[in-house]
Amino acid sequence: MKRKTTSIRINDLTKDKIYSLVRKGYFRSFGDFIRSATNKLLEEYEEMLR
Repeated sequence: MKRKTTSIRINDLTKDKIYSLVRKGYFRSFGDFIRSATNKLLEEYEEMLR
C-alpha cells in the first residue's frame, strides 16, 4: 500500500512554537508533533460524527 503524503505549510511563528515544545521534550520530533496532532483531530471528528 502506497502512503499518501500531504504537504502542509506552517508559518514561522507556529514552527517556532512547535520546535520549542520539541526542545522542552513534549515531543520527539516535529513529525511526532504533527502525527499526534492529526490523531487528536481525527478522534475529535469521529466523536462529533457519532
